[in-house]
Amino acid sequence: MFADNHSRTTVPDSEFVSSISIAGVIVGVTLTLPVFILAGEIMTGLGAAAGAAAMAVGGLCLMLLAMVTGYIGMKTRLTTFSIMRAPFGVLGAKILTFMWSLTLIGWFGLTVGFSDRRWIRSCAKRRA
Repeated sequence: MFADNHSRTTVPDSEFVSSISIAGVIVGVTLTLPVFILAGEIMTGLGAAAGAAAMAVGGLCLMLLAMVTGYIGMKTRLTTFSIMRAPFGVLGAKILTFMWSLTLIGWFGLTVGFSDRRWIRSCAKRRA
């Protein structure tokens, strides 16, 4: 199953997953502790009204981008790398994929760092 990940072909119907499964992964990745901390920083810095407006505009921009890229992926049934090869070439797609993977690793590290500090503080409070 894992040997053929369809990196150069379209994904067959038999290997499609439900939109609920995909939404679960996206929500799990994006709604983490750093997002809540960032929202608090924005609200503190801009105030409630301006902060809510800034987050709404940012959220709408991200939503539109996600809708367009999701639609392209749904219609072509190709992976992100395969889609990026058309406008950027093989080397450009490799560079963008590498940069994307670095941001995801950084985001994971940030999440672990915040969670780790919170967990250590709560354990220290319980011992005291």
